[in-house]
Amino acid sequence: MLAVWPLVTLALFAFSSPQIACVWSFIGAEMILPSNIVIDLPHIPRLDKEVIASAATLVAATIFHRALLMRRCAFRANDLLLLIIVLGALFTTLTNRERLELGPVVVRGQTLHDFASDTLLLILQLWPPLFLGRNFFATSQDVKILLQSLMIGGLVYSLLVFIEIYWGPNLNVWAYGYHQSDLKQTVRYGGYRPKIFMRHGLNVAFFLLMSLLSAASLVRARIRIHGFTMGPLLVYLLAVLVLCKSAAAILYAGFALIPLM
Repeated sequence: MLAVWPLVTLALFAFSSPQIACVWSFIGAEMILPSNIVIDLPHIPRLDKEVIASAATLVAATIFHRALLMRRCAFRANDLLLLIIVLGALFTTLTNRERLELGPVVVRGQTLHDFASDTLLLILQLWPPLFLGRNFFATSQDVKILLQSLMIGGLVYSLLVFIEIYWGPNLNVWAYGYHQSDLKQTVRYGGYRPKIFMRHGLNVAFFLLMSLLSAASLVRARIRIHGFTMGPLLVYLLAVLVLCKSAAAILYAGFALIPLM
């Protein structure tokens, strides 16, 4: 699945608008690709689903929409925030260079090679979404597509949430053959916290929070889709979020929805 995703991304850009292709390449990868699995090849950063989706989307966007991407500067002042993260990786390397001996287990210290690999990994993971976002989502219509896509992603995932609430967090086991996090952490309030294909149940809760906030934005802007208001979907997504049993996500949703009351 990880190796096939770049082909899926190319197909998205070949047959849909750059906005739809971009957002679904990122969202789709997070929703369905396996978590905590990496392609670890020599001399290159570890490739997990976030890095693969980010790099594949950038390459596909460059192939199909090169002229559009070249209209705007590739780097802006806010990209300097990435420099802070890179400096953090440098200090992590410099302060963890000593070898650790834990009985028979020896953990080698970090080297500048690790720093270079981590820096490239951070850039591949974080910079393409920033660059593509400001190129493909520059107008109100583009943002509307983004909000609708996030809302639709949450609605689709809500069906899988109900499956895991009833049968337990087993979808990843059925599809990929392993649990992506400690099963004990899914037991909450006499039931299960769904994690579906994401790293943890908290990831699912915050993804649904983003979907809920997208629906709230559409409601506040009084945007209808095919003549339907977003109010009922907003209430539905709030109920699903509560079922995910994440106190922080529910609290954030409560504060975000206050202006709509």
